[in-house]
Formats: sequence, structure tokens, C-alpha cells
Amino acid sequence: MLNAARSAQREGIVAKRSNSIYLPGQRNRAWIKTAIRTRGTLLVIGFVGSSRSVAALVLGAYNADGRLEQVGHVSSGLSVSARRQLREEFRALERPASSLTDDPAAAPDGYGEVRWLTPATVVEVDFLADGSAPPGA
Repeated sequence: MLNAARSAQREGIVAKRSNSIYLPGQRNRAWIKTAIRTRGTLLVIGFVGSSRSVAALVLGAYNADGRLEQVGHVSSGLSVSARRQLREEFRALERPASSLTDDPAAAPDGYGEVRWLTPATVVEVDFLADGSAPPGA
């Protein structure tokens, strides 16, 4: 079933034990949700955060035409110390404007202004499948 869902570019599957019953509005261990995660190697093209720490990484990838595009952002999976270390490393890569081919998209919702970086840092991220993998993934 999981392979069929992956082939159909679905987010995942929900399954239950055949002998369990449906109880409206209640969760129980008879139901299992399995998300399909995709792993991709992407460039860090910017970040949002403070002068001491990174709150979210803005990610980019080159498309089939060789144009750098913003493909999303990630804000989870980083420890406090990793966020501070990245902020220090990014100081040397900061630039006044985006390196994107087209106009940059807005910052992730709920965050401040994007600080753009020279696209030199590569990260490997896991993301939920949504039917369209980012370029370069």
C-alpha cells in the first residue's frame, strides 16, 4: 500500500486493524498513519532569525533550466546550539540581495525578514511528499 501511495504521489496512508471499530472523534492504537517522507539535498539561500540564532532556513535549488529557485523553508530538526553555530557561520555568507534568478518569495509565515546568503551551504532535509518534489531533490 505504501508503494502504491508513493507511486500516486500521496502524502501517506492510514491503516487500521481489521478487527477494530471506528469510534468517531477518538484516536486509538488500532489506527496507524504512515507519512511518506522524501529526502532532498538543497542549498541554504537565506535565513530568518536574530543576531544570535537562526529560526528558519530558506532553501533553494537549481531547476532544469539552471535557474536558482526558492523551494521552501525548514525550521525544525535543529538544536539550539546548531542554530547558534549556523548563525555564526552565516555571517561570512550574508549578502544584501537574493541570489535567486527571479524575485524572491516572502519569508516563511510568522518570521521576520529574510537575510540572504551566498548559496554555499548544502543541507539534506526530509519533507513530506505533496506530489511535487522540489528541484534538485
